[in-house]
Amino acid sequence: MTRAPLLFTLAWLAVAACTAGPRWATPVVSSPIRIEADAEDGDLVADLTGYAQDGAERVESFFGAPFPAPVRVRVFPGRFAMDAYMREAWGMDETACWMVGGAEEEGLILLSPRVWREEACDHDPGDETHVRDLVAHELVHVYHMQRSPSDAFDGVEGLDWFVEGLATYASGQYERFHVERAREAVATGAAPERLADAWTGPYRYGVSGSLVAYLVSRIGRAEVTRLLGATRLEEVLAAAGMSEPELLTAWAAWVRAGS
Repeated sequence: MTRAPLLFTLAWLAVAACTAGPRWATPVVSSPIRIEADAEDGDLVADLTGYAQDGAERVESFFGAPFPAPVRVRVFPGRFAMDAYMREAWGMDETACWMVGGAEEEGLILLSPRVWREEACDHDPGDETHVRDLVAHELVHVYHMQRSPSDAFDGVEGLDWFVEGLATYASGQYERFHVERAREAVATGAAPERLADAWTGPYRYGVSGSLVAYLVSRIGRAEVTRLLGATRLEEVLAAAGMSEPELLTAWAAWVRAGS
């Protein structure tokens, strides 16, 4: 028997400071966010509501505009239930133990932190900052999908590093956790020689996040926001005014300079 989830709806003004950047001058009003959770996760709803509110404030503050459509946060009580949904909706096989969340245009899916210790790895449900940032990261993906002309990024080519780097940077994860990883990658010769390799290996979050940070420093946040509609690498390179080798060389020098 399928259990109907409990529904919790939240709407707010996104006026809080964005931890990944300065306040925007004009507050924006987001679409409602709906938390869907089964009864056994009812005790988590208050915390998840706070994480979703904080994450949406970061996203809307960073991009300077509200989510184009309402957002759902769907909490799954166990990995079996999450895998069953992903199999039907995404055509995925069983998920790896490190995967506890994902994004789609309608919102994000989340394995209940209540079961992370038994059914997940590399995630600490007791680390509030970690859980909060994970929710914010996935909300950046949701926002990106809602503004992209490509359905669930299916038509996006050569931009894995940009998609993931943007979520890492705009969520605040880059500044808190991955700056040093980017510097280590460059210092040890592990920096990518092609953008196609940026979202690979142990440094992928730091490298991809710092590439987006470099783009923001070079062309500005507003121009990077316009790239939410990009579907090809050439569009990003044109906005940067650089070839791929030029971008990678300039980025590495920027990282070495301590940015």
